[in-house]
Amino acid sequence: MKTEKEKMLSGELYNALDPQLTEERTQARLLLKALNESREDQPEEC
Repeated sequence: MKTEKEKMLSGELYNALDPQLTEERTQARLLLKALNESREDQPEEC
């Protein structure tokens, strides 16, 4: 059986409220927030 992420990536109907997808969206938002709040002269963080 395919995961909801596999279904999403293959263009099938999927449950957007799947815990894995929800967690990945949250992590992406946090990374984008950090990027948007950074300055050009600020050193990179890993």
